[in-house]
Amino acid sequence: LNYFRMVMSRWFHFYSGKFLFFAGDTANPVHTPPYQGVLLLVDFILLPFGLFNMFRSKVVNRKSLIFVFGWLILAPFSAAISRDQTNAVRSLNAAIPLVVFISYGLTSIADWISTRKYSIVYYLLLSTCYIFSIVYFLDAYFIHLPAHNSNFWRYGYREAVNYIIPIQDKYENIVFEQSFN
Repeated sequence: LNYFRMVMSRWFHFYSGKFLFFAGDTANPVHTPPYQGVLLLVDFILLPFGLFNMFRSKVVNRKSLIFVFGWLILAPFSAAISRDQTNAVRSLNAAIPLVVFISYGLTSIADWISTRKYSIVYYLLLSTCYIFSIVYFLDAYFIHLPAHNSNFWRYGYREAVNYIIPIQDKYENIVFEQSFN
């Protein structure tokens, strides 16, 4: 019963906003940048919008919808049976159904925008949201990740080895402390 409870906890954690949009893989910080989930922030709007509109749509083939939705439901299985809270790498098989629903949400919004009087304003607003989300991700990935998670990437080992190689003949033993792995 306890094992089932833990598996279900990890399963539902995959669908949480914390994992998908705001914190990412906290158990393995090398898998996601800090302050960033596995999806872009703008997908916070597009994902539920796409799910809602896809189920409401009469154009979408029901068998295809059931297949993609079932894929999304079963995708975190390999991550849920592991020991980690939610592992982003083990959850990669959820990328395709998530992209399908997000893309459907984006096209639904684009179709709605095209019927509006000042559609260019809405397109600019949507583009600005996407640009902001991408810039936010790039900032987190290239600026904050190296400083925030450097110890998880074993930063400093190369520098230590480069320092020791020229002077290694002066010592009988060279010992590295194994503080991380």
